[in-house]
Amino acid sequence: MQSSPLFLLLRTTVARHHWPASPRQVVRKISTEMIESGETFVSLSDGTQLPFHCRRSPVNMIIGHGLGAHPARKSWNADISYDIIDGAISRLPPGATSTSCRLDVSGSTPTKTAVFYTARGHGTSRGWEDSAAGEEEEGRGLTHRMFHWRNLAKDMLEVADLSGALKEEESFVAMGQSMGAATALYLAMDHPERIDGLVLMRAPRAWESRKIVASEGVRDAENFRRANPGTFHHLPLLGAWSGTDLPPKEDSGAYRRVQCPVLILSHGKDAAHPIDTGEALARLIPHAEFVTAEDESSARRTWPQEIANWLVKQNLV
Repeated sequence: MQSSPLFLLLRTTVARHHWPASPRQVVRKISTEMIESGETFVSLSDGTQLPFHCRRSPVNMIIGHGLGAHPARKSWNADISYDIIDGAISRLPPGATSTSCRLDVSGSTPTKTAVFYTARGHGTSRGWEDSAAGEEEEGRGLTHRMFHWRNLAKDMLEVADLSGALKEEESFVAMGQSMGAATALYLAMDHPERIDGLVLMRAPRAWESRKIVASEGVRDAENFRRANPGTFHHLPLLGAWSGTDLPPKEDSGAYRRVQCPVLILSHGKDAAHPIDTGEALARLIPHAEFVTAEDESSARRTWPQEIANWLVKQNLV
């Protein structure tokens, strides 16, 4: 029988039990799918499936990318974060020589792992459209909230727990740029016990400056919807641009929940990711180190080594 392009060549589902501090038993399900295109997907608890890629690394990492102006064209490997983090891994001590890793389908992961994934609403992610279509029919209009940064942080944690790339409930370094940086920050606030370190590249506009451009996000999302009828890729623009923000600067308790060492990297000549945001976060977050570059070209050249040096200095390798 000839298979369609979406016919599954591999489907692995592993259910494992563990006993946490609570007496109630918890079931962990690892579910990955590989299709003929060669992409591997992780299935999240709400049915959304996200493409991901992992490579061996001396330190466990989960990396989130930025918001795409055309979300369907943005993916884990079509983002500045991929080049920078991949370069950082290559500069770490021996152990990062392989570009692939074996998924934890046998109960043990032989090496630490860096996981790059495509966020919901981007690239070939799928399943999230089902709830979008359902809410549109019901007239609820709430679906863009799934793209709020705090909700995207839940996705990042599920990628770690359900992809099989890490051991069960294993801690890791959360990394991201722009939308991915905000995602990683919220994850460190909400689950500090899981995060060994935090790398925030090109933190996006926040607070007062974000309110100023919120209307632009609404306008661009509507223009995108009209130009691309029958799709829901305007929702990431609506939710992750105009509909979300970092906790207020006055909420010092939110930022003090970040217990791990933090590296914040910003560069000049980038209105969408102002240095001011990085500077403010460095003041608000304990144990934060702030590094700047002149422009994007300088950042691409210097940040891989900056990140590698910082990981070593913090004894995370």
